[in-house]
Amino acid sequence: MQAEAENQRGVEWCRQGQWEEAIGCFRQALELDPSLFAAHCNLGVVLLQQGQLPEAAQCFRAVLTLDPTFAQAHQNLGTVLSRQQKWEEAMACFQAALQFNPSLAEAHYNLGVAWTHQQQWDQATLCFEAALQLRPHLVEAHFDLGKLKMQQGQWEEAIGCFEQTLQLRPHFPEAYVNLCIALYRIGNLPAMLEVAQIYREVCGEADGLRADLYGMWAAYHQGLYEVAQEMLQDLEIRVEALGPSLDEPTTRSILAALYPELLFHLPYLRDDVVANARLAQRVAQCYFEERPQPIPRPISPVPSFPQESLRIGILSKYFCRVSEGWCSRDLLRELALLNPDLYLYGTARFKPDDLTEEFKTIARRFFLPPSLEDQVYLKEEREVLEAIWEDDLDVLIDIDSVMTRVHPAILHHSPARICVSWLGFEPPIVSRHHYFLGDPYLHPPGVEQHYYERLIRLPDSFLAIGGLSSNPIDVKVARQVLGIGGNQVAYLCMATSLKFSATLARSHVQILRAVPNSVLLHKGSGDTDKAQAGRSVIQETYRWECEQQGVAFDRICFLGRTPTEEEHRTIYQIADVLLDSYPFNGVTHSLEALWFELPIVTLVGQQLYARASYSFLQNLGVSAGIAHSWEEYIEWAIRLGQNRELRQEIRSHLQDVKQPDRLAPLWNPRKFAADLLGTLRELAWGKAEGRGLREASPEKD
Repeated sequence: MQAEAENQRGVEWCRQGQWEEAIGCFRQALELDPSLFAAHCNLGVVLLQQGQLPEAAQCFRAVLTLDPTFAQAHQNLGTVLSRQQKWEEAMACFQAALQFNPSLAEAHYNLGVAWTHQQQWDQATLCFEAALQLRPHLVEAHFDLGKLKMQQGQWEEAIGCFEQTLQLRPHFPEAYVNLCIALYRIGNLPAMLEVAQIYREVCGEADGLRADLYGMWAAYHQGLYEVAQEMLQDLEIRVEALGPSLDEPTTRSILAALYPELLFHLPYLRDDVVANARLAQRVAQCYFEERPQPIPRPISPVPSFPQESLRIGILSKYFCRVSEGWCSRDLLRELALLNPDLYLYGTARFKPDDLTEEFKTIARRFFLPPSLEDQVYLKEEREVLEAIWEDDLDVLIDIDSVMTRVHPAILHHSPARICVSWLGFEPPIVSRHHYFLGDPYLHPPGVEQHYYERLIRLPDSFLAIGGLSSNPIDVKVARQVLGIGGNQVAYLCMATSLKFSATLARSHVQILRAVPNSVLLHKGSGDTDKAQAGRSVIQETYRWECEQQGVAFDRICFLGRTPTEEEHRTIYQIADVLLDSYPFNGVTHSLEALWFELPIVTLVGQQLYARASYSFLQNLGVSAGIAHSWEEYIEWAIRLGQNRELRQEIRSHLQDVKQPDRLAPLWNPRKFAADLLGTLRELAWGKAEGRGLREASPEKD
């Protein structure tokens, strides 16, 4: 009787949240009666809540000694083992619980969690669904099922799961975040913006920054550039209000949650190297301080230099028909000829194509993590890290940077002797011992102070291609199909919704007004393959500007996407002048236009991707079309539209610099590969011999 009384006292202490007193009572009860079933159960539950896992496991095992058929004890022991990452033992416990009580919803759910950690998605799905059949209001099951659907690319199903989660628990920040991402994946940007606004209202200041981030994301992906800029300014004000100190864990956690998405958005929204660097570096610093310490790289002897071949790895989401694939294929082929030890590591699941086969043929090793068979994007870095360590790389070149979370996570471990970011995006702000590859035009003198990684300036261009293919067309017929008259000038804009703004539209309509015999072809996602409201943003912005400036709206033709790159590139043969986007240039579109000898007009800014087209033109020896203000941009466009001879002169020059004896650096991947390899060897020598990097060259005239 006394033991039962102590047990009851412990229960009363639990109701008051006095856990230490409760534990003392349960222990006292068990001293008086070691076979008291209820006291073992209660003590185990409280110890589990308090994180005292070995002691909790001991209690539940004692319960099972007294009653091996008690399903809840199997369930609780499995929970302890799950928290200890002992997944196989935990699964055995959950299965035992269900053997004795098949209607135990928590056991179904926890078994689903365990299957998820084993990457057994089908079994996990069945378990979550079984849990929800028994307990339709089990919030965690809805949420985790949604995450599982996302991981498998089943975005519509994921949206339903997260919506159900939020109906049951409106204050669930991670559900809002994942719902925003899933809505983005299906292109429902207006709904994403609405969800972000609700998230901002209900989740408080701590999650307000993340809500602002996703709202900003939804806005400018629709073409609501000015709205997104206002959100960015509000976000930055709130970041500054957190204070300069990063010692406070709460502050670090809030800012870390913005990485890497904020770093991805900044170049699209603002051409301000100083402000962007300050904000991005603060967020990145918080993120990496929150992450576990890097795993030490397995020790291997530093090779002696010079050596015939460096072991060079390339890290990319997609080795296939995407922009990064087209831009890197030729120069990686040339690099492999000069340096056969080339290793390629993929971090996302993609449909293999002819470019994939080309990449495979040039690689010493082509590695795709086995887990990508069951997920869209690699979630954990360990598989790739182990492959890189096994290959004992001298150099790892990261192509996609903050375009995917796993690349910064991999670079965080510095898995190669030399780590370089290049091509896909701005560097991820991981280490001052890493490098970022550019050229003298992208990175003018003095910009180094705003970069965390060390800059490497190749002598000419930051990339080079050997050519691009296009379907053959009858240009005259193609122009007639689009309603372009024989004497009309066809301007082309390739700005996607990410790169679209009212200022860009206003400048285009001003150009049309000044060149009466002209039309504008607008080709960019956001008008044809996003939600209906996303289409209206771009088209209605142009319509409003036309009304304001007295220009007929039907002089603008909105073009849809095409199934292949070869078909897409026929547009450059139809157009007369490409009007580049700002503050994020077309990059691949500018490269394509120039290959097909199309004059372009570009506005040169401060940041890297406001200078990409400028770099291309400088490497081709073309000065026409380079503007340093919106006024110059409009003037150049008008001049090129009105002056057929100037356009033809530029076309002739662009054709001339593709000739083998006069090959421009931009069209010379062999020279690029040699320059790159020479730079990497110099870095490797410096690492081996304790020398620093040579002084970067200044910007060319």
